[in-house]
Amino acid sequence: MICADLIRFDTTNRGEGVAHPERPAAEYVAALLDEVGADPVIVESVPGRASVLARIPGTDPSHPAFLIHGHLDVVPADASEWTVPPFSGEVRDGCVWGRGAVDMKGSLAMTLATVRRRLREGRRTRGDLVLAFLADEECTGDYGSRYVAREHRAFFDGCAEAISESGGYSVTFTDLAAAASGSGSTAARSSGAPSESGRATTAGGEAAARLGESAPAPGGNAGLGGNARNAELGGDARDAGFGGDGRNAELGGLGEGAGLGEGTGLGGNAGLGGNARLAGDAGLGGNAGNAGNAELGGLGGDGGLGEGAGLGGGAAGIRIYPIATGERGTMWMRLTARGTAGHGSKPAPDNAVAEIAHAVSRIAAHEWPVRLTPGVHALLDGLADALGTSIDHDRLDTEAARLGGVGRLFAGTIRNSANPTRLDAGYKINVVPGTASAQVDGRYLPGTGEEFLATIDRLLGPKVTREFINHEEAPAADPAGPTFAALAGALRAEDPLARPVPYVMAGGTDAKSFNRIGIKSFGFAPLLLDPGLDYLSMFHGVDERVPLDALAFGTRVLDRFLDSR
Repeated sequence: MICADLIRFDTTNRGEGVAHPERPAAEYVAALLDEVGADPVIVESVPGRASVLARIPGTDPSHPAFLIHGHLDVVPADASEWTVPPFSGEVRDGCVWGRGAVDMKGSLAMTLATVRRRLREGRRTRGDLVLAFLADEECTGDYGSRYVAREHRAFFDGCAEAISESGGYSVTFTDLAAAASGSGSTAARSSGAPSESGRATTAGGEAAARLGESAPAPGGNAGLGGNARNAELGGDARDAGFGGDGRNAELGGLGEGAGLGEGTGLGGNAGLGGNARLAGDAGLGGNAGNAGNAELGGLGGDGGLGEGAGLGGGAAGIRIYPIATGERGTMWMRLTARGTAGHGSKPAPDNAVAEIAHAVSRIAAHEWPVRLTPGVHALLDGLADALGTSIDHDRLDTEAARLGGVGRLFAGTIRNSANPTRLDAGYKINVVPGTASAQVDGRYLPGTGEEFLATIDRLLGPKVTREFINHEEAPAADPAGPTFAALAGALRAEDPLARPVPYVMAGGTDAKSFNRIGIKSFGFAPLLLDPGLDYLSMFHGVDERVPLDALAFGTRVLDRFLDSR
């Protein structure tokens, strides 16, 4: 139960040094790696703020090393707003729920399951494989990625490229008419379960099948195809854990040859095709559910989704997989206005509170112009090709709305942004304070930093000053190089309907810290998602959750990709 176990570690990061220590989660990760001979080390920037580093030798010392990095910390969660306790790791409706399921403990679990299995089988990458499980990504990285890049630089020698979070997930596009009417890929956004046309709840921990026993066919119209009647529930019972009740179930195994048969899908009334075993690639199709204390095989050999496979009845749809090749830069700023302190009953022409309020209002109301960078151009061209439509670059806001869920991939990256997020002023209602401050989250596209700051200074006016809380340049990786091609190829091998495209992230990750030492990161945490699940809203959202079958898919894709390293 790696994913669920990680969620149960409360690693809340409130920023500015206020956080639950990552050390317990780091020790858990290190123990899993140590079991398979990965020789991890735990490093601390300050007591409790721990990261895990490992460097696994490859088969060719002259070949470039490759980095996989992710973070152990999470943003806060208000339990009163959630359907389930946010640190429970509960499995419900085929998903594992909890803070960090999406951002990004599910991804960490996929990495750990994949690496553990490969090491057990003696399969190593050609170059060294470097792993970093980091503290403090949800703030500035000062206690995590920045610290390890500065103080433990030797771990990353020879690394030129990396993968991490926020990319590689599917966005299903059905047709332009559905998108224009507001349905299609974003339908059923509020649903916590897969759509009615596909109720598959991957066997993580809810049915009568048990290890070594003859497994009955799943419920509904789905059945186990081929020789799967006496299906074994195999795999490594430690490795996984993307499902279950936290006790017996795990996502284990590197089954070979199993997979969803041609024409089947994770939704609808599909069954397991071929000689599927629940130890291999197999996923439960159709209306299947209730898989008991089963362990579901995760990392498949030749398996994958057959031709025409779809989620939730959307077999005719196109699945876009955005692979992040860049991020907007970060400028977190503290604004300060200074005036004359005095009694609240008297005239106050030099009122610091009023000055900061006016400045914040001007920033919030500003309409930033569209700026098409090469990375966004590549995304738009890729989407137009995949969808068989034209995208009007002069009407991108309208086009984003027309394209529904797919349009969200570029809606936040065609311009700079500055959002006021905090206000601080005063200490008593009848006292005009001498100072007032605000904080603004600024994000800027590559090559637009000077323009961004000039605009901010104009909006602030002469009476408000600014200082950086955090300033990071916008990193970029190569969308035309062999690593992007390998990532795209691994997706297509597991999903023949996959249409990988490069994209630029609106937010930021630890990629910025590694960019400082010359490592270019791709956002790649592969998931095949039901189109009824509004995945993007899960980042820092309420009721964060990730489907078990999506995690199983992701482990297979990662395994294929690592074969190319």
